[in-house]
Amino acid sequence: MNNTSSSFSGFNFKCNECHASTVNAFDNVTAFSLHANRVNNVAWGPKSTGGLAYAANGCTQIYCHSNGAGVYKAPPTTWNNIAAGQQGTIECNYCHNGLAGVQRQMSSGRHLNHISSGPLPHKPVTCNWCHVNTVAANGRSVFNGTDVRHINRVIDINFIKMANFSGSFASTHVCSNTYCHGNNSTTQSRDWDTSTINTCGNCHEANNTTTSTATLSPAHRKHYNRSTRPSSTTEQGWTNVNLSSSTNVFMCGVCHPAVRPKAISMGLLPA
Repeated sequence: MNNTSSSFSGFNFKCNECHASTVNAFDNVTAFSLHANRVNNVAWGPKSTGGLAYAANGCTQIYCHSNGAGVYKAPPTTWNNIAAGQQGTIECNYCHNGLAGVQRQMSSGRHLNHISSGPLPHKPVTCNWCHVNTVAANGRSVFNGTDVRHINRVIDINFIKMANFSGSFASTHVCSNTYCHGNNSTTQSRDWDTSTINTCGNCHEANNTTTSTATLSPAHRKHYNRSTRPSSTTEQGWTNVNLSSSTNVFMCGVCHPAVRPKAISMGLLPA
């Protein structure tokens, strides 16, 4: 049976997902007493198992109608009221919550910091950036290709590859070796559950030293000739002035002026 909608299509569920007591995974009848017996025998298969039986709650409390973490989401239309050829209308946020701007945003862990454009200015990411084998490239539908991870009872973290980095996510909830966190030891292994907010200096280390943590280019050190890095969360860090009358201590806004108005529009800096 192929469940089709704009967000979920191409998945052929075997008969035993809902009739496991009657047929096996190869659609062969295994219980002849339950076949052609004038009864609709419903018993959940491997993808559906969990929650309540069909007779008690229909399809409202089973694993494949949940957010994957124990919260069940009843289908908006009951099984007996679906017309022939009728397509589904729900989107990913119905079960899982979703991207910034939708009715229910994904807010667990550090999701809001990633799907929104702050608290540091950055391009909001879509779900497939961290769940590439679960969510399609459009960021809004289920991935339907090789090694599909949807409805598999695991919260799969698989990063999209950027700038030759693909990264990894450990059982300790730490993201490692990702392009977007990859400029120093502080951010290379960032705990998903931390409440600490990164600042621009966590990645870019603006100062004039040549220590291993000061990873900006030599050209940056010539333009920002001071051992103390500017604050990225105050007005000073985004100004377009030279703080020194005798050497080069240019603030970030001199060469990166577009960042400051973006930070203002997001409410990170006063107008």
